[in-house]
Amino acid sequence: MARFAELHCHTNFSFLDGASHPSELVQRAVELGYVALGATDHDGFRGAVKVHQAARAVGMPIVYGTEVGLPRDDSPSGRIGGPSEPRGVKRDNAELSPSPTPRSGEPRPRRGRIRRMHGSKPIATDPTDHLVLLAPNPDGYRAISRFVTRGQYRGARH
Repeated sequence: MARFAELHCHTNFSFLDGASHPSELVQRAVELGYVALGATDHDGFRGAVKVHQAARAVGMPIVYGTEVGLPRDDSPSGRIGGPSEPRGVKRDNAELSPSPTPRSGEPRPRRGRIRRMHGSKPIATDPTDHLVLLAPNPDGYRAISRFVTRGQYRGARH
C-alpha cells in the first residue's frame, strides 16, 4: 500500500473553505491510513492547537503550515499572471456547450444526469493567488508566524 500524507488541509477555522473540526479531520486521516496530516488554515495557525491535541491522542505526525493570499496585480481579471479570459469564453472551440434540455413532451431520464450541472471543465486554469507555506521544524513555524503577523499588522488581507 502506498504511503500518503495530506499536506493541504483546511479546518473549520478557515471560514468558508474548511468545514470539518480538527478532531474529525485527524480521525478521518487515521481511518484512511495517512502517515501524516498538514494543517494549512488561511492566513494563520488558527486550528493548529486543536489539530495538535487530536493528533497527539492518536500518535499521528502533523505538518504545520498556512495558506497565504498573494497580492493581486492591476490586470482586468485582478489575478496574478495577467489578464485571463472570462468564464464561458470558448478557447479554440474546445469547450463543450451543455446538452440541450429535452423538448416538451419528451420523456426525461429517470436516473442520472444528461448534462453537466456546472458546465464543462476548463482547459486552462487560472493561476492561483494563494501560496501554501509548510514549516519543516519549530524555526520554520516561528518564521511563518512572524511573516503572517507582519502581514496582518499591515492590514494585508487577500
